[in-house]
Amino acid sequence: MLSQEYHAQEIYLRIKEDNATFRDLAREANRESTRQFQWRVGPIPIARIPRPLAKVLQSVKPGTLLEPVEVQSSWFVTRLEEFQPTQFDRTMEQNMCLDLFQLHINQLVDQQIVTITSRSKPSSTPTAH
Repeated sequence: MLSQEYHAQEIYLRIKEDNATFRDLAREANRESTRQFQWRVGPIPIARIPRPLAKVLQSVKPGTLLEPVEVQSSWFVTRLEEFQPTQFDRTMEQNMCLDLFQLHINQLVDQQIVTITSRSKPSSTPTAH
């Protein structure tokens, strides 16, 4: 785990000092590993980004290179390329309505499951013989 942190720090410093770009480092990593690394990801809704990373991204200006951030036992070196504010349009309204509807349905299902399982549990009162 510590070696991952050191490797992320090395990548960060190489990019910060203009010795490499994200693209160069991704190509280098892809030659050395069976795992495929991406140098650019997005655009991604902020809600889909893990909280520790999203919190930092929301507080910086585009173009800012972030120091390595640990997310779910992995280390990420990130630069915010662009921030696209959400537009409240017809599509966004429909998506929000669908999300709220799904949330309501999930709550109803959870309530029904509790009701059904509580009926099927044997009573815990002792019986006389």
